[in-house]
Amino acid sequence: MKTTVLPGIRGAFASAVATVLLSATTLMAQAIPPDPGCSVGQAWTEQKSPWSDGLGDLNVAYGDTNVTYWEQWLNSGSPGAASSATIHGQFPLSRYMAVGIYDANEDELYSIHDSNIVPDSGTNNPFVSAGSQGTYTITIAYSNAPPNPAANTLYAGSGVTEVKVIYRVGYPNTSGNLTGGATNPVLPTITVFGAVMTTCAARPVITPTTSTVWGRLDQSNFAGVKPSQGKPSGLSASPTWQIVTSASGGDATGDNADADTDYMSAYLSRDYLTEFSPLLVVRFMAPTFPNTQNGVPVYTTGEQVRYWSLCTNEPLTTAVARCVTDAQAATQNGYATFVISDPAYQPSASVLAQWGATWLAWGALQYSTDILYNENYAQVTSDPGGAFYYNMLMYRQTLASSSFKQSIASVSTLPAARQQASMGAYYPTAGYCSAAAFQLYGTGCF
Repeated sequence: MKTTVLPGIRGAFASAVATVLLSATTLMAQAIPPDPGCSVGQAWTEQKSPWSDGLGDLNVAYGDTNVTYWEQWLNSGSPGAASSATIHGQFPLSRYMAVGIYDANEDELYSIHDSNIVPDSGTNNPFVSAGSQGTYTITIAYSNAPPNPAANTLYAGSGVTEVKVIYRVGYPNTSGNLTGGATNPVLPTITVFGAVMTTCAARPVITPTTSTVWGRLDQSNFAGVKPSQGKPSGLSASPTWQIVTSASGGDATGDNADADTDYMSAYLSRDYLTEFSPLLVVRFMAPTFPNTQNGVPVYTTGEQVRYWSLCTNEPLTTAVARCVTDAQAATQNGYATFVISDPAYQPSASVLAQWGATWLAWGALQYSTDILYNENYAQVTSDPGGAFYYNMLMYRQTLASSSFKQSIASVSTLPAARQQASMGAYYPTAGYCSAAAFQLYGTGCF
């Protein structure tokens, strides 16, 4: 499931070296042009959030619609160079924040998340204690991490000269505020070799959402054809889940994956959707979480995870269709139930409420107007008529507590044959159902 990373805008040293750099990266910049409103050489010229992506050309790499990813390539100048870059920002008001560095293979080299960041002197870290949104300063070191790593330092490793920095803001406290309400500055400032890069303004949320391709993916029923190639492996009438985590050494170590997040995925196919079974139903015990949307601070003790979500995705292009977060999911007796279908088969609100269920769109294009881009960015998929014939469910858990023994992270090191039993009720079950059977029996329909 690796995506292809194009060079993009790399080694932007700003100020004194900007002229030389930009002349050397003109062709690279054309591969991934800056987002609208940004210029080559500015910081954070790539922002990945479906909410602000009008064309949908950045909807790649199985993103979470409630997490925004800002990316920036930096270059040390030479192997073994001394620390040359710092990132200075204000803590956002959100469920989660992290800064990580990646190589050209999309493997994470080093990262640090919100509560592990030491605030600047005299300021407060709101992920640790009550108080204002303080500030922080993070250093990038192009060397191996020592036995006792320095605070707020990202170590790229020996011999590494170029890294991609990803700044994540997960589930902002205020809906529609992708940056989490940070004001000093809105996005972190990057300083390279003593020169401060100009920061590109955060892209605004596009309203209404149906003005974007992504915003229309839950509006239409599938009208395409079965793809001629690219069929995912492991398809079956009883969806098979795979646990993929950084700890288990799986592919989650690529795809710009977040080291703080563990994943379960299952492939789906419209081969099993019929007029008699047009629904895919998923059920699992919902982990507890700090509901920041209701004012609960993230440092509340006793919660099982910091965040969880379930998303539907288009596996041929790695685009995301829809995500439901922990705070948005309906529950009944501690269980979260999801019904996945085209809009024509969406259960009524009363039926969903009866079974404590939440509807997610499988996803479908409006073929008269919409196109979908493949994972090479800005390239229209070669088989648009087959987009969303298949699906991939992605279940995420971020920063699971070490005491949560049924978490994805905890069971990921066990043999596959023992994982479902070890997770128990927290392990997702899924099956295809008819609308009538779901109305009568809920998840008993499969």
